[in-house]
Amino acid sequence: MIHLPPLIQDLGFLLLTGGLVALLFSFLRQPVIVGYLIAGFLIGPNFQYFPHVSEADGIRLWGEIGVIFLLFGLGLEFSFKKLLAMGPASLVAASIEVIGLLAFGTWVAGMVGFDGKAALFFGGMLAISSTTMLLRALDETGTRSARFAENVLGILIVEDLYAVLLLVLLTTASATEAVFGTLFRFGFFLIVAFVVGVSLLPGLIRKTQRWLSDEMRLVLSLGLCFMAVVLASNLGFSPTLGAFVMGSLLAGTREAKRIERLLHPVQQLFAAVFFVSVGMQIEPSALAESPGAAAAFLGVVVVGKTILVSLGSLVAGKPLKPAIRSGVSMAQIGEFSFIIAGLGITKGVLTAEASSLIVMVATVTAFTTPYAVRNSKAIATFVDERLPKKVRAMLVRYSDSVQRGRAVPEWRKMLSRQALIILVNAALIGAIGLLFTKAANPWVAARFGWGKGPRLGALGAAILFSAPFFWGVAKGGIRPSRFREYWLNRQFRPLLVLFMLARAVVFFMLAGFVVSRFFHLHPAALSAACIAGASLIVFSGRVERTYERFVQRFLLSLSESERREAEERPEPEGPALAPWEGHLAVFEVSFDSLAAGKTFAEVQIRERYGVSVTLIERGDRRIPVPSRNERIFPRDRLHAIGTDEELSAFREFIEVPASNLEEAADSNFSLESVPVGPESSFAGRSIRECGIRERANGLVVGIERKGERILNPPADFRIVPGDLLWIVGQTRKVRAL
Repeated sequence: MIHLPPLIQDLGFLLLTGGLVALLFSFLRQPVIVGYLIAGFLIGPNFQYFPHVSEADGIRLWGEIGVIFLLFGLGLEFSFKKLLAMGPASLVAASIEVIGLLAFGTWVAGMVGFDGKAALFFGGMLAISSTTMLLRALDETGTRSARFAENVLGILIVEDLYAVLLLVLLTTASATEAVFGTLFRFGFFLIVAFVVGVSLLPGLIRKTQRWLSDEMRLVLSLGLCFMAVVLASNLGFSPTLGAFVMGSLLAGTREAKRIERLLHPVQQLFAAVFFVSVGMQIEPSALAESPGAAAAFLGVVVVGKTILVSLGSLVAGKPLKPAIRSGVSMAQIGEFSFIIAGLGITKGVLTAEASSLIVMVATVTAFTTPYAVRNSKAIATFVDERLPKKVRAMLVRYSDSVQRGRAVPEWRKMLSRQALIILVNAALIGAIGLLFTKAANPWVAARFGWGKGPRLGALGAAILFSAPFFWGVAKGGIRPSRFREYWLNRQFRPLLVLFMLARAVVFFMLAGFVVSRFFHLHPAALSAACIAGASLIVFSGRVERTYERFVQRFLLSLSESERREAEERPEPEGPALAPWEGHLAVFEVSFDSLAAGKTFAEVQIRERYGVSVTLIERGDRRIPVPSRNERIFPRDRLHAIGTDEELSAFREFIEVPASNLEEAADSNFSLESVPVGPESSFAGRSIRECGIRERANGLVVGIERKGERILNPPADFRIVPGDLLWIVGQTRKVRAL
């Protein structure tokens, strides 16, 4: 008998059990994720009436790989530029929700008996909603195009970043490391990864695109993902941070959609393994021992999230009904809570029994989420009708004022831009200094020794690489003409002087940092000043041109992906539709949609559904304001404006397959023979004139006439009595001819 590794047997048993239970839950119209969790419980060590896996550690390893794929996929849907484009509303709403729930959840966990660090972990687990569960609920209930869904998706994008930040902070809290130091490293890592990734990845993919097959795209993207995981781990961060960041960087490239499509089945497989592995940790004894704690945590999620998301959305300027619908819909936790729970167990802060409470809360909220999304409109209407008229009027005025916005002073815009330029260039200089410290200096010392000469040579190389970014700190981002304009304005002049002094201080601090990588800091200060001054005087023109080329390359890559993302996404903050219930939504035409292959004049979208299509995305093409003669094709993405009710009806028409509709209920096609008698309406007419294609969705593929067989007759072939027509079409309609 051939020896089979137990891990293969366990994996087959896990996938089969998970698939069967998930199939049962899908048949019962219940969340599939809950099916995976229950399947994990059945094959786990805490359920004795069912066979269980023999190597739980191996399954946990597969679960960790599943987490990496899950975070990589979320990163592909995230992108830093999409975060910036969402506007301040999503940031405000998500910040109020996450910070409020983190504090409230930590306090509740402390009240039910958990110590400080464990309570902080519980606060983090209760603060983040489940992107996976919520997106599935929106799709299942047909509310993905509703107005409140835009707000929900924006909050989820910001929540993803908060979740990654929480993973970093909770790792710090469990390791008793300085929080501010970790935040600094986290920010430094994000800035450098963003700038380097945006500068290199789009160009690299653009140049290699002609040689990339789907197989190579998938392999290379996964290779980049796992190398980012290794890098993040070596820098002391959670490995999942690397997967998330690499996904967000690839999201800014032109290959993002294709990579996401290729990754989807792989991600679903490993996500299923992850959720099953989480279910294996469920311990019913934890619920029996701490029913009060479980009920308290469930209350924090259901009540706390509903209130804080609604409040945050109102503060961000959203209307009352969409704000309440957002709050009701986001009352659940999921994958990030499981990841944080796993981190707590790994660090010894949480026990398996404690994490079981979170898994059970997530299971309950997974059941309730589809019903909450479906009934959110009724709940919002109920609240709206019972509010005093003065309160409703005040909320409407506040929402209108926020969405119209206020003009930001020019000097504030200028200072913000300059501060951002200094921050980015400083981070790149710091990255170069650390790269020399960790890699270049040991190599130089091993080859040439570490005397004064080799150190000066290494310092010169570091200055050469960082000189463009030093120029950016000193003078980047502001043109001489604009500088003179600000200088002549007496209101701006004091601010300019202070800002120039601040730039000088930052410049010399960075120069001292770089020199200190090679020499002691005391003599380094004078050397830094001399080297910096000399580089600016001697290489100013050349350094400036190098810096400008780098900036142009960065902006070119950034604008390319920004244009693509802006065209894919409806404008979230546009005030033009604020006085009405209408908003913008995007729909993808399914392959067998009734609209596929028809023109807008034939479909009559505005007349039948009351919506206006403003843009068609077709591959890399963009067709703004399509004409009535424009034809609709499968995979087209239609940008449409309408109310929630109009868009919901339009979605059923444009996205639901024709086979699901009454017009195409008979999907049986067959080859049928139709004899032509003397009284037949076909006699004496051409095939085209008979209208067989229109009447039966059929095609005449052959005719028998007096023993002669005619294959594929032309459309102008005339039919005579006695012919036998062979027609391929819908069985019922052909037989009715």
